Amino acid sequence: MIIHFTKDIKSLLSILKDKGLRLKYCEEEFSNNRGKISSHAAHPMVSFSEYDENELEGKTITYGNCGIAFCDKWVSKKTIHPVSYLDNRSFSASGLETLLNARRKDPSKLSSELRLAIIKIKCFTKNRIGHNSHFKDKNFKFYEEREWRFVPTKKQIGGNYISIHASTHKREKEKEKENIKYEHKYNKRIKKYPLTFELSDIQYIYADGKNIDLLMQLYPQLKQKIKSSNWKS
Repeated sequence: MIIHFTKDIKSLLSILKDKGLRLKYCEEEFSNNRGKISSHAAHPMVSFSEYDENELEGKTITYGNCGIAFCDKWVSKKTIHPVSYLDNRSFSASGLETLLNARRKDPSKLSSELRLAIIKIKCFTKNRIGHNSHFKDKNFKFYEEREWRFVPTKKQIGGNYISIHASTHKREKEKEKENIKYEHKYNKRIKKYPLTFELSDIQYIYADGKNIDLLMQLYPQLKQKIKSSNWKS
């Protein structure tokens, strides 16, 4: 199953009401085997994870205690694809590092088509093990998250950026923290381009036990698809 996890019932209900998953710029870094960062940027995306249902019980899930599992047909239709996890000592990681360095240091020597192609690859690539700033863990096992992503084309988000520098992203996040009325400038620009779905595209909905009855009251047509989240968060 391909599951989008959410932090709480409020977020889950908002997604179901809108029948859409909001795109947000997510900060990503890619480093080599010497710990040197080859790329540090934010890209617009919606993230998912792939799990069999029987794997979820007792498992520690990083990003919340609620979730929506989507049907394979919808996943394919929306061009949602798995992330490639690279060992930072591998030939493939070295090759990507060379491409990223060329794009950053000598952009004028590359066509716009090639520069975009490098970013497309980078958007679906992570270090197998690396630094997770959220958990302050230098050896976080990203591969255990089995991540899938929807990353839009520029056309799908009205010509907005599919990559912004990490420093720009950090500034916007700090402004949001300092002023609750302020909205991340780049996220605001792509807010009107959600990843949409129909209720019929849902395979299962997961929530903690105390909210199961609420979901069944609000969405009786999905009663058979509502399940208790039995993982650790």
